[in-house]
Amino acid sequence: MMWPNLIVSVLIVLVGFSQAYVLSWIDQDLRVLYTDYTLAVIDLGHLNTELSRYRTTVLRAVESKTERDFQRVVESIPAQRRHIETTVDRFVTVLDRATVDKLHRKEELTELGEVRGKLASYLTASDHTVGLLHHLWSTPSQDKASHIRGQAEQYAAKDAGGKFINITLALDQLIKTVSNIAADIRTDGDKMLRILTAATVAFSILLIIAVIWPTST
Repeated sequence: MMWPNLIVSVLIVLVGFSQAYVLSWIDQDLRVLYTDYTLAVIDLGHLNTELSRYRTTVLRAVESKTERDFQRVVESIPAQRRHIETTVDRFVTVLDRATVDKLHRKEELTELGEVRGKLASYLTASDHTVGLLHHLWSTPSQDKASHIRGQAEQYAAKDAGGKFINITLALDQLIKTVSNIAADIRTDGDKMLRILTAATVAFSILLIIAVIWPTST
């Protein structure tokens, strides 16, 4: 009777180690979810705020009454733009690390490509607006300056304005998609944990029955 008991004991230990390993893996995935994914979604939410601030700065530049005011306003534009682009790049890095290397997610976030394309389009339109304003303040002719100002105002309101709406809508969709994937990952982790727990309990019961049955007969 010693060998069967020993085998059962070894099996119980192996099951325990297996459960501990899987639980550790699930815990790692959940930590990725609550750190990488959650922080990435928060980052994208902040990006919406940064884009609104960037657009406000460009509009303030359009409304500047003096060249000095204009130069003071546009000084902050490069830093704001770098912050926007850095936020997007940081999200791409997090997405690559979390979904491919750790979580093995197969879904492709097509919204990310749309966000990057529409962001580039909006920033280019804003650059064109600011370029018109630089030309405005370097033009000695009042009539020509008034004409350029009208162009800048129209471009900022219609072309850049429409592209700003497009990028914010695409960004909202990306945030929604990433949030849904995060929820799916959490659900998968909980489901796997329940299955593992049930399987461990069932296997333990079978082992106990296997030990008790021969002795009872």
